[in-house]
Amino acid sequence: MATFKGAAWSARMHANVGWTQTSRQALSSVLANVAIPNRNQLPPHCYLTFAGQNPAPMALKNYLKVASWVDSLRRPTGAGFGLTALNAIAGGLFGNGHFADSLIAQIEHGGVSVEIYYVSGYEV
Repeated sequence: MATFKGAAWSARMHANVGWTQTSRQALSSVLANVAIPNRNQLPPHCYLTFAGQNPAPMALKNYLKVASWVDSLRRPTGAGFGLTALNAIAGGLFGNGHFADSLIAQIEHGGVSVEIYYVSGYEV
């Protein structure tokens, strides 16, 4: 993964939960937009955070427009997952499948965190 000023990886979260049948089911529920009671049973994950930058650096914009992982972004709507709302521009772009442009618009609005459960198909 490329590194840019203002982008950082978090430590591994929920490592104590592990990848179990229960944690996989919790993540499956989230991805199917099914409400979960809380985040406690989610499997291990990391956050890729981007500091808010307006305008976003051209190198970051160019990278996000070609990074294959951006096409895998999802925004589950089930209760209990706790997503922060996107700004109006980013939300519209995301809803129309323009994931890179949505991410850029949100970075230009403020800080962004992307919750990562898989890297290259492998569980975090």
